[in-house]
Amino acid sequence: MITMTQSSTVLSHAPAGAPPATIVALIAHARGVPSIAREAFAAECEALRGNDAVMIVHTCHRVELYVALEAFGDGKLPHLPPRGLRLEDAAAARHLIRVSCGLESAVLGRTRFCIRSARATPHGVSHTRLTRSLAGSSRSL
Repeated sequence: MITMTQSSTVLSHAPAGAPPATIVALIAHARGVPSIAREAFAAECEALRGNDAVMIVHTCHRVELYVALEAFGDGKLPHLPPRGLRLEDAAAARHLIRVSCGLESAVLGRTRFCIRSARATPHGVSHTRLTRSLAGSSRSL
């Protein structure tokens, strides 16, 4: 289900009665979010760096925050700028896979993201909570 609002777009929102989301992706991309708003969003995301439930992807065209909600707890997520996207569960995992493969890059197959994603996850293996949650979401891809 796609829900569009004046301020942002929510894709794949859980239907009524469905279990709550386990993974959320907040996405600010150059296609819809101006640079100033993306960088303000990036600054809010950076405040969460070091939390094992969070992964940040920050390039010249995008700022994306992936959160394993159960491990994140009751913390406050950054404010998604107008025309940003919020993806949940399988949609979030699917998007991350597309970005990782370069399918969402300005240049198809661009490898630069791979280098930046390694920097975005300095804890490497310690991101097991997020990895497990993504693995659970991928079953419904």
